[in-house]
Amino acid sequence: MTLSFRYILRLWLPLTATWLLMAVSYQIVATMVATLPDPKINLAAFGIASAIGLIVEAPIVMMTNATSALCHDQQRYRLLFRNNLILNLLVTVIMAVLSYPRLFDWLAESIMGIETTVAWTARSALVWLVPWPAAIGMRRFYQGIALSSGAARQITISGTARVLATGIACLGTAKSGFFSGAEVGCAGLTAGVVAEWLAVRFMARKHIRQVAHRQSSGEPLSQRAFWKFYYPLIITAFISLGTEPIVTFFLGRSVASVDSLAVLPVIGTFIFVFASFSLALQDATVALLGAGAAAHGKVGRFTLGITAVLAFLIGALAYTPFVDIWLTAVAGLTTELAAFARVPLRIAAPIPVISMLFCYLVAANIHRHRTKRVTLASIAEGLTIVATAWLGLITTEQPGALIMTTALLLGRLVSTGYLAWQYQADTRTQAHLEVHQVGQRSCRE
Repeated sequence: MTLSFRYILRLWLPLTATWLLMAVSYQIVATMVATLPDPKINLAAFGIASAIGLIVEAPIVMMTNATSALCHDQQRYRLLFRNNLILNLLVTVIMAVLSYPRLFDWLAESIMGIETTVAWTARSALVWLVPWPAAIGMRRFYQGIALSSGAARQITISGTARVLATGIACLGTAKSGFFSGAEVGCAGLTAGVVAEWLAVRFMARKHIRQVAHRQSSGEPLSQRAFWKFYYPLIITAFISLGTEPIVTFFLGRSVASVDSLAVLPVIGTFIFVFASFSLALQDATVALLGAGAAAHGKVGRFTLGITAVLAFLIGALAYTPFVDIWLTAVAGLTTELAAFARVPLRIAAPIPVISMLFCYLVAANIHRHRTKRVTLASIAEGLTIVATAWLGLITTEQPGALIMTTALLLGRLVSTGYLAWQYQADTRTQAHLEVHQVGQRSCRE
């Protein structure tokens, strides 16, 4: 297959729309929590509960990449489906255990140093997230099959179901008057993911059926081969998603801890909205690089072009007075919290731009089955975040939100730099091999 920029755009745009719809659903939730009573307490509690949910979902969050790269026939479909079910059961049990009151209170208050009122609110909100990771696992499994079959539009359409379900669940629970803002937010998250899972299963049923009944044409995929491919991705996801609980842990012990915890979901949503471009690129690149060696150059140039556009958009919003409109009118923060969030948001604003290159390099390594390299990059990022946060907290009196956004930015720079260095090394090695092969052919002639 010959790749054109039009073809790349046709695959990437629906995926970007899907991630943007996901970001919209998160923004709906964050805005709803911010506009309900006790916004500071509930935003902080919602941030804690969702951070725990994120790290628990780590074993299944890379399933889209796994099914897109590996799931091509009946034997592979059955093996991946079975493993996905096992992982979903595991994460559901973990969420249920973490929701146990005594265990959660000990973790939140004694280990993380969270204020008692915030911890109790977060505990009740976490119960609503018990089904959340497993629903994500099923959704991402079917999304991977749809993506490898070229059904990106069906994935986008299913994303609208998520937004609608999120909005309905948030409005319904808020109008009842029985639930806190954090509970309303978590109910919206779970309802949205379940709706998207069911929608993508229905929308892509034709492609799923084709893969599930396609006879094997090559070597069967063994359990050992699957886990050799997938376990580094699990470790990578644990490290990547674990940054938010790490952030929460440090914020609980920082200057202006409650304010910092309150603005963290808003800053995170801002980053996620613009990171949608890079996350869609990663999903698309894994599928596109199978077109041959020339695909690397074309997808790489496409990445640079989109990165330039993204940098302009973020700069026009984050570093101008428009940022205050975003924080108050869109995110729903009070004037006081908006002023507090302004500088940390501007520090974090370059992260989505850097992530464009990072996600392209991650996808290139997944395509080459060099998943351990991705894990090493994530380890470097996690260590940088922890070291920067720790040094910032013990050596300065700056607010926790400012320290943590700085740590997140430095972490992403380090991981991207490592992958770029490895990519350049691979390119030089490949060039030397090609020169050597040309020389050998010349000698034979």
